[in-house]
Amino acid sequence: MPLLRSRANRARAGTKRIDVARLGGAGVFSASPAYGSGEGSDEVIIPNRRRLWIAAILTLIDDAEARAKAAAATRRAVEAMAAEAARGIPELVARATGSPAEKHL
Repeated sequence: MPLLRSRANRARAGTKRIDVARLGGAGVFSASPAYGSGEGSDEVIIPNRRRLWIAAILTLIDDAEARAKAAAATRRAVEAMAAEAARGIPELVARATGSPAEKHL
């Protein structure tokens, strides 16, 4: 689903990637702070232009190789999100609780 310009959408995280990766799918994401620009990735991240979304969806339907590449790229993005969370969450919990970060690994 396209992320239209709004204050709420500017604050969103890229968590829809998790849903797409969990199902083994290839997603189409809005170029936005939540998903980035897609440069240097096989993920399908495009501007919110109707014709571009239609073309991207039809490509993923018709082109198994493009679909597989996009799905793998989304999976890698989710793995990177998980690695970042694994580094940051123990430190955040430690700050909030006053206990050592190692305790929350």
